[in-house]
Amino acid sequence: MARKRLLSRLIPGKFRKTKPKKSKPKRKTSTARRRSATERVDVTRQEYNEIVTILDRRGEVIEGLRRELETQFKRMAQIQSELDEVRQAWLKNKN
Repeated sequence: MARKRLLSRLIPGKFRKTKPKKSKPKRKTSTARRRSATERVDVTRQEYNEIVTILDRRGEVIEGLRRELETQFKRMAQIQSELDEVRQAWLKNKN
């Protein structure tokens, strides 16, 4: 630390090799005004009902997909079980 102070006194500022400080890149923000969480947005009853209907349909679709995946996983487990049985029988006959 003392050496730095000594060097800074001996070497003029324009001859010092200093790295410029890196600045953080500026975040791009949209030109649209951001709404705060407390700011109200007026929506008609019809618009609200349409949104609720869309969300309900999406929920039904997601539930249907979940049921189909559950069925597929059960079938895959059955197939894996049958494959394990075949493998065990093959190993038993092999020995």
